[in-house]
Amino acid sequence: MCLRAALLPVDDLMSARKFTGKECDSESQLDHFRFRTVGSMMDRWMPPDPINLTAKRLIYPAKTLNKYVYGGNNRVLSASLHEFC
Repeated sequence: MCLRAALLPVDDLMSARKFTGKECDSESQLDHFRFRTVGSMMDRWMPPDPINLTAKRLIYPAKTLNKYVYGGNNRVLSASLHEFC
């Protein structure tokens, strides 16, 4: 069972979809998006970003050169375009 699921009421345990709205694998603790997998507890994508160069990376290179960062390390204020695939 996902760690996040352990904190939810029993009725919500039937759903494997958590904070991101994507399915959470109970064994690996990873959220599965369409083409990528993210470790929510680490705020890291498991595979690197397939799109290497974006305008945001050119403007804020110190924060965005890490191809494994999820939402700029701030899931509340930032969003990845891949989240909605």
